[in-house]
Amino acid sequence: MTNLTDTDETQGGVPTTQTTHMLREVMDRLIDRVTDLEDAVDNAHQAHRSLRYRVNVSTSVKGVKTWDVTCDGDEYTMEEILERSDAIVAELDKRYPPPDPQ
Repeated sequence: MTNLTDTDETQGGVPTTQTTHMLREVMDRLIDRVTDLEDAVDNAHQAHRSLRYRVNVSTSVKGVKTWDVTCDGDEYTMEEILERSDAIVAELDKRYPPPDPQ
């Protein structure tokens, strides 16, 4: 391995182009490794997240459908849980519209 502190004496102690190039390669590898580690931490964090939905749809004796929805999440923000819950409510509204008034 080349000593990374080699200098070109004719340049007054300034690192050579080759040394500078090697330092850039080392820095690029380190940056790539840090990025990989950050991705691994994010993936590990995602793996520990859990989300649970409970939907109870009931039909009355008159044929009216009603529903209740519960959404629990570990390692989710309240905003994320509400977004997911709102999406379920919207889908249930489409799937089980209120009966036409007579």
